[in-house]
Amino acid sequence: MTILVFRSIDITYLPMKRRFLYLTVAIDWDSRCIVVWELDNMLDTRIAIHALRKAFRVDKPLILNSDGMTCLRICRR
Repeated sequence: MTILVFRSIDITYLPMKRRFLYLTVAIDWDSRCIVVWELDNMLDTRIAIHALRKAFRVDKPLILNSDGMTCLRICRR
């Protein structure tokens, strides 16, 4: 029996007193558990890539859903 793995990954910001922290989370659709998370004080592609590498060490999902991480494309310009 093959277990199908579906995941979502997203980035959100956490307002702090003088800055923001950025949280990247990969969530398993079936169990609704957090597979991996990353926290950083800069919003760039590094945080997403690091979280994805950690998530792929757990296992490789059949489907990985995201919003396309539009904010990362905009910030890189």
